[in-house]
Amino acid sequence: MKMGIRKLIDQSFYRWGELIIRRKWVIAVLFLLLTGFMGSQLRYLTMDTSSEGFFHPDDPLILSYEAFRDQFGRDEMIVLLIHSENIFSKEFLTKLTQLHEEIENTVPSIKDVNSLVNARKTVGQEGALLVEDLLANLPETPEEVTALKTYVLSNPLYQNLLIDEKGTYTLLAIKTEAWSSIGTKNESTQGFNTSTETVQTKRLPLTEQENSAIIAAVEQIKNKYQGADFQISFTGSPVVTDFLKKSMQKDMRKFTLMALALIALFLGLTFRRFSGMFLPLITVILSLVYTISLMAQTGTPMKLPTQIMPSFLLAVGVGAAVHLMSMFYKDFNRDKGNKEQAIKDALEHSGLPIFMTSLTTAAGLASFASAKVAPIADLGMFAAIGVMIAFILTVTMIPCFLAIMPVRSLAYHEQDEKLPLTERFLMWIGDFANSKPWLVIGFSAVIVLAALVGTTKLRLAHNVLIWFPADSPIRQQTVIMDEHLRGTVSLEMVIDTGKENGLHDPEVMKAMAQLETFAQNYQQPGDSQPMMGKAFGLATMLKEINQALNENDPKFYVIPDDQAMIAQEFLLFENSGSDDLEDQVDSVFSKARLTAKAPWLESQAYIPAITAIESEANRLFGDKAKISSTGMISLFAGTVDIMMHSMVTSYAIAGIVITLMMILLIGRIKVGLISMIPNFSPIILVLGLMGWMGIPLDMFTLLIGSIAIGLAVDDTIHFFHNYRKYYGETKSSRIAIEQTLATAGRAMLVSSIVLTLGFWVFCFASMNNLFNFGLLTGLAMILAFLADVLLSPALLTVLDRHPEED
Repeated sequence: MKMGIRKLIDQSFYRWGELIIRRKWVIAVLFLLLTGFMGSQLRYLTMDTSSEGFFHPDDPLILSYEAFRDQFGRDEMIVLLIHSENIFSKEFLTKLTQLHEEIENTVPSIKDVNSLVNARKTVGQEGALLVEDLLANLPETPEEVTALKTYVLSNPLYQNLLIDEKGTYTLLAIKTEAWSSIGTKNESTQGFNTSTETVQTKRLPLTEQENSAIIAAVEQIKNKYQGADFQISFTGSPVVTDFLKKSMQKDMRKFTLMALALIALFLGLTFRRFSGMFLPLITVILSLVYTISLMAQTGTPMKLPTQIMPSFLLAVGVGAAVHLMSMFYKDFNRDKGNKEQAIKDALEHSGLPIFMTSLTTAAGLASFASAKVAPIADLGMFAAIGVMIAFILTVTMIPCFLAIMPVRSLAYHEQDEKLPLTERFLMWIGDFANSKPWLVIGFSAVIVLAALVGTTKLRLAHNVLIWFPADSPIRQQTVIMDEHLRGTVSLEMVIDTGKENGLHDPEVMKAMAQLETFAQNYQQPGDSQPMMGKAFGLATMLKEINQALNENDPKFYVIPDDQAMIAQEFLLFENSGSDDLEDQVDSVFSKARLTAKAPWLESQAYIPAITAIESEANRLFGDKAKISSTGMISLFAGTVDIMMHSMVTSYAIAGIVITLMMILLIGRIKVGLISMIPNFSPIILVLGLMGWMGIPLDMFTLLIGSIAIGLAVDDTIHFFHNYRKYYGETKSSRIAIEQTLATAGRAMLVSSIVLTLGFWVFCFASMNNLFNFGLLTGLAMILAFLADVLLSPALLTVLDRHPEED
């Protein structure tokens, strides 16, 4: 940026200060009115911790998943896993029946409850097909108990679905409604028909509030039945989602309060005045209120990644205020209490660098706006808006209230003696970098190269379950479920023949049976057992019917060869009174589902399995059916792909945009490019450290790069802006570095400390992913500060040193 343009902008900020001072009371009243309105909208903010929430509404995976739910209902189950050594005793089964019935009759929004109590028992009797509940009659004698145990443990339908192979764990699965009751209304028609009909005005997925109400009701009942010989584990993806939401709400409150306390403490220690603590603090609080209010007004829910935004905005927003207040107090003390002149001088000196730092931080965050991960896109958009709101408040509200409030003046010599150790430390670093630039550059190059090697070891990972601590009840109970019944989440394969009664074709049904077997037996390379705990679908049901209609002979547990026979057997099953077909096939027998149940694993582990099963399905069905995959496992696997896309695009956009902005600000291409070395280096070091330590890039740690570069560049802008100014006056790199650190160094240090501690509050999180994010991003802030006060002076010394300086 040319000196003439820079001077013109500085003068514009000076005149802006004059305007604020003249209209201070009008501006103050407008801020109060705006704050009242924005605050009133906060009550409309919602939360979304679902797996679907990671995707945009128009993502093909979500559209496919919603189509599946519309046809077959919700695939997610709330699971009660019950352990006992006496599962088949009358006492246990009586208690299980009572638990089953109480949940079925009292918990809201329940579509179905499945357990041994109502497990499907299909038998043939005198040529007729009987479909009844397994425990329609409880066993009374030891012989009946033994017969029941033998039947259940030998029935392939029940194994790893309702009971484990040893018969010591049984499952009660709760299927909720897929759609919310919100948007429905009851209308009673008048006249001869007096029935009440529910009319759907708008169909919405089950809400977070409804899911939480279901979980709370089930948990209350579970606690009532818990016992030494009736040990209940509580899990399933809806339960994990609810635990995530509760952890998120708890952590958000904790982080926000801790960030506010840390900011207030450091502002008080730095400025030693009420105005120095109050005005920056109220500025960042209002920027947060306005930003979250905009989310509420636009219907954007708070999701898992966006939970970092409150404490993030508090820490980031205070940086601009610190720089403005530092310059104001310096001028105020020097001018012996001329407050209005100090306001105008501070805006003239700091307005442009504050604007550029806010703009580059916003640009780094806005690079996420194109992310395929929906909450990361939301974070990028609203955090960028929040940073610019903080800038507007900093250059408008702070000068306004400084003009209104009384401000205590410190003696100028007292100001000079403030934090002498810190100032001496900064000056020593600057002198060292100026006197030994090649040593600094060489050492930096070595550690950056080592970090680059570490980045080759980075891997992407997405596993919500391991975000919880190892001793978390939800994590432990999910592990128990996966160990004994080998599956908490499911892959859903949809087989669409595209024609009515297409599923009556024996070849199609045999292909479906073969696909069930393939999915059931699929093993990942190097694994000792199949990945899927259970695979079942319409073919399983047809084989079960065929066996029952052939005198229950196991050799008839096969797909019939005759199309008319298949149609007849399905018709007999429908007429038996069972509604189980509704969950497996559409009304015209053109489309069916196949469910493969698997343990909760890292998302990347599912990708080879999905690929293999889809490939086998296409081979088996050929042109007879169209195959698609969906369900929770498909969403988990899809998350890895959109994470990779989001990381690559956001890092590239942030790097390019911020580099161009630095070149524009500095006005020289060569210097602008050199200025990015201290900004990219900390990110490379942190990513390299992650690679060497085996810390994966997850939904949170992948944010580090774009966030860090957007923040690291702030101090770089202040350093280079002041350096170019002083170098232009003195033509000495040594003097320019000293004066830069004397004027901007302290504010750079304070803002870096606040940012670091603002991120390190996440180390107190209840979830592991937030701990890693906070620790590593805080480390990036420390490295960025060191790069700005050590590497930047060394680079500028090499670039600008004149022979006479040597």
